[in-house]
Amino acid sequence: MYKLPEEHLEQAKKIARENRKRKSCNLCYDRAWTGVNQDNFLILCHKCVDMEKAHEAWKEYVRGVPELKAEFPELFEDETSDEPDGQSED
Repeated sequence: MYKLPEEHLEQAKKIARENRKRKSCNLCYDRAWTGVNQDNFLILCHKCVDMEKAHEAWKEYVRGVPELKAEFPELFEDETSDEPDGQSED
């Protein structure tokens, strides 16, 4: 299993903080995350973080780091499926 290096965890925390939609939260105590799992990934607070925006920001960060992009190819699968498959509905 892949364990996220600390420098990327710090970036994930920054992304989470930047995508908060509430000023105060009693679930995460205003951190934007509730904890870290065994693979060193953040568990984002579902009450105060805009999950879609945070996911998009993380995806952009991963795109710029070749080591992460190789580790998370599933983040970019939807981009390849947007291509037309050559079938028409007549």
